[in-house]
Amino acid sequence: MNYLILLYRSFRDLVLQFLPSRKRDNGFAFLIHPRDITDVYRKYPFAKIIPDKILLFILKYYWPVVVSEVEGLISIKTSMPVRGWVITIPLTTHQMFENRKRAVKKIVRAAHLAKAMGVRIMGLGALTASVSKGGLDLVGKTNISVTTGHAYTGWTITANFF
Repeated sequence: MNYLILLYRSFRDLVLQFLPSRKRDNGFAFLIHPRDITDVYRKYPFAKIIPDKILLFILKYYWPVVVSEVEGLISIKTSMPVRGWVITIPLTTHQMFENRKRAVKKIVRAAHLAKAMGVRIMGLGALTASVSKGGLDLVGKTNISVTTGHAYTGWTITANFF
């Protein structure tokens, strides 16, 4: 992908977090984070030229960004397309455990980004659910719906074993 496009999208996501939200549609967002620095290299190969310590420092202070758009989904109710985005919290697993407060702040910023994009519901993936106490740390800080997937996991376990 062209590096100028990546740079444009990154700064677009920064600005969107501070703009008023669009009218909410039937969109959704899903939050992820890199497990370690190799996940960053996989998505952004040019990052390999940056020394690891400097890249980790950059990640610590970088803002949430959209890494992918989900296409091809259609609403059962309205038969209209459903828009979705995968947003990353740019902290590795180690960084999230090292500073839980910073991780929660980035999750809140990602929720603001999602809201600005017209998202109605946001899913917490990977460690974002655990770090934010299942989304409880987001109560009162954002006004979009948040899900962790814990209810679905519970249903799946009980449906298959009982």
